[in-house]
Amino acid sequence: MNKKEIVVPLLVIGLTILFAGICAAVFLSNGKSKKWISRKMKIGGLLLTLTAASCNGGGGEVMCYETVATNSIWIEGTGQNGIEIKLDTSNVLSGQISGLDGTDFSFKISDSENKPLQRGNLIPNDGKFDQFYEAFKIELDKNLQPGNYLLDIFAAKIAAQDTVLAQNHLNLSIKNE
Repeated sequence: MNKKEIVVPLLVIGLTILFAGICAAVFLSNGKSKKWISRKMKIGGLLLTLTAASCNGGGGEVMCYETVATNSIWIEGTGQNGIEIKLDTSNVLSGQISGLDGTDFSFKISDSENKPLQRGNLIPNDGKFDQFYEAFKIELDKNLQPGNYLLDIFAAKIAAQDTVLAQNHLNLSIKNE
């Protein structure tokens, strides 16, 4: 146990007792004493700062009250304007899912008027979606023409795409350079 782990709880206990005493003084003065109200605000602010700092100093680990986002999906090579790909060199997009919840994942590529041009399943690299973190790939149709498209990724089967919201909605730019 280090010095900080001993001093901080004792400081919080001491400030809490002091705060309770000051609250009693404010109550006895019917809230008319500016001096006691000022002290109450200062000690209260100190307590809030100390407790907030002690709660957030953990280094980013997930606490019991924080939930991990389910089906967090991202595609490699996604930039400021979405994904850019050249079909003459590759027609495969790679990505990852973390916080996996489910076994069926699909995608839809649409034109600017939201007319579907291609639908398909996300293909897990290891054969099935069964781990917390999964890598996958999307094989694009080589017959897609160069242009700008919309890529929607669903945590559902292809048949259910029209009844569920997309998990991700990305711009897809196909170049033929």
